[in-house]
Amino acid sequence: MKTRLNLTQWKTYLFIISPIIIILILNQFPFYKTLSFGLKFSIESPIEVILITILYGLQFYLGIQFFKAINEKSYFYILNGLIPIVFWTVACIWVFYNIPNYLLMSEYKQRGFQENNSISDIFIYIFLYHSFVTYFFVNIFIVKHKLNKIKDLYLYSTLRIQFYNPLKKIIWTSWLLVLGLFAYALIYTIYLH
Repeated sequence: MKTRLNLTQWKTYLFIISPIIIILILNQFPFYKTLSFGLKFSIESPIEVILITILYGLQFYLGIQFFKAINEKSYFYILNGLIPIVFWTVACIWVFYNIPNYLLMSEYKQRGFQENNSISDIFIYIFLYHSFVTYFFVNIFIVKHKLNKIKDLYLYSTLRIQFYNPLKKIIWTSWLLVLGLFAYALIYTIYLH
């Protein structure tokens, strides 16, 4: 039986990891290293923000379809899932809107970022934390909890294959990506120092 999105393991890996691989490959080309910080930032930021927005949207879609399949409304899931989607959609629009400003950034500004802890920064950190927790823990837990309440074995296995397994694949692949990038950053930092 096929999943709702027909996600195989390699398609999931390819979908999630390919933008990061593109960025890592670009950084290996000599001409890319000569570009200004602002130009690099305006190339890499949209790729990253679009990927995150699509992943949240995909996870939210699978959850909503799951609740439709069991004929149940989960207002908590909808509200909790819409907050990161709205946040990352606004972030996506913000990144594209500010590309001209990013192009003006110089290497001096790259090193000169200062933390000002304004109220907007605090809200952004709260939304980032909420997005992280919702994506990696809350949404999958809600779907798994509702799935475990189903007594009909055929319906249970069908819903597990169609909704829970793709959600699990997306999250595990995302965990691999996060851990891989953390290891890459750690090795890169140790190598530079």
